[in-house]
Amino acid sequence: AEQFRDRGNEALKTATGFVGWRVAKGLYTDGLRQEGVDSGLRCILFANRAQVELNLENYGNCIKDCVQSVKIKPTVKAYFRGIKASNALRKWEMT
Repeated sequence: AEQFRDRGNEALKTATGFVGWRVAKGLYTDGLRQEGVDSGLRCILFANRAQVELNLENYGNCIKDCVQSVKIKPTVKAYFRGIKASNALRKWEMT
C-alpha cells in the first residue's frame, strides 16, 4: 500500500489536469484495497484521495473520504479539505 501511496503522490505532484489526477486517484484507491493496511496509512490514503477528489471537483466524494480519514485519525488536512468541499457544495456540516 505504501508503494501505491508513493506513486499516487508522484502522480498528484506531476499532474497537469484531469488525466494525472485520475491516475493518482486510482493509485490511492488501489492502496486502500490492499489487505492488512495499517490505520495510519489508511488515514493518509483517504486524505490524499480526498485532495484528488477536490481537484476533480467531486466534492461529495471528497467529503466522504475526509470523513473516513477523520474517523481513523483527525488531521488538519482532512478537516481542511472537507471544509473546502463543503463550502463548494454550500454544506455547512460534514455528514
